[in-house]
Amino acid sequence: MRRLAIRALVLLAALIATQPGHADSSAYVAGGIEVAAEAEDAVKAKDAAIAEAMLTAYRRVAARIAVGGRVPEISAGRAEGLASSFSIDREVIGANGYRATFTVSFSPEGMRRHLSASGVRVVDERAPPVLVVPVLVLGGEARLWEGARQFAAALEAQKGADGLAPVILPSSSRQDAELDRDYLLSLAPIEATKLRMRYDAHSVVLAIAEPRQGEVRLTLRGEDAAGPIDSANTVEGGLDAAAAAVVSALEERWKRVMSGIAVAQPKETGRELRGPITASSSRVAPLSPDPLWVRVLLRYGDDWRDIRRRIEISGGSDGIALDYLEPGLAEIRLWPRGDPMDLVRRLSQVGLDLFPAGGGWVLQSY
Repeated sequence: MRRLAIRALVLLAALIATQPGHADSSAYVAGGIEVAAEAEDAVKAKDAAIAEAMLTAYRRVAARIAVGGRVPEISAGRAEGLASSFSIDREVIGANGYRATFTVSFSPEGMRRHLSASGVRVVDERAPPVLVVPVLVLGGEARLWEGARQFAAALEAQKGADGLAPVILPSSSRQDAELDRDYLLSLAPIEATKLRMRYDAHSVVLAIAEPRQGEVRLTLRGEDAAGPIDSANTVEGGLDAAAAAVVSALEERWKRVMSGIAVAQPKETGRELRGPITASSSRVAPLSPDPLWVRVLLRYGDDWRDIRRRIEISGGSDGIALDYLEPGLAEIRLWPRGDPMDLVRRLSQVGLDLFPAGGGWVLQSY
């Protein structure tokens, strides 16, 4: 009976793979799962390998979509029951051994129901990509680009292509190096915006690693998909551990905010964070003049990234900070380049209506 169920899954995988729109990047797909097993014969070894692959895939997908990372343990049979299809990418069959690489897809409804029944919140929507700029602090000096290549390499290996919070890393090109270093390290909106637009990223985070004996002091500062971030902690291990902590932090912040759980915000809320980065200080000073507090009404079909791009194209703002994002609503701060009414006029030219309401401002597309 079990072999019949496995054959049915393989057939379903083949049918799905031929349909348009099938995406291996789904939050419910786990690929590249390598397993090996030995048994009395090749058939039993293959069954054992498939069971192991199902459990490994389940744990990977569940950890990806579970808020807080808590994964309820289940049996291989239960994992197979939650799977909607699987494919064998390559295999080696011996007399009493079996080795293969699998891709397993799970039923979204089944996984959500299973995790919810265990009291685990689920987020399966991917965050917009965030540009993470590695900064390596050595001897009290903050190093960028080629000077931070060791940390950049560690981030490249851990950047979360398989997760819900995609990370983009700068190429350390000549254009990057020509940016004003002090302004970038101070998170000046103009320099951060140049980088973000160059790499088509939602926002920019500085990941600042200061290696110490057996540990790394890790600071994240800027704005990710969940909003403003200014955190510092100590990570045991080296740069690889610090890079993994960066990706994990961005993933968890995104899942928490999308599930309605508040995420930690910088102490100086409502103010853009600026100030030089040093090895021993995380003090920042607010940007002036004061920004406009704006509620963005996202109608059906509106994309926050598109609206943000139109704000920038208008040329009426020196900086944008996203404080909150949920389906249908975003809360932002805008720094007008001149008179606020000039910003209103410029935004109207790119199809955006900005108007005062309720002691603040409201923005919506025409």
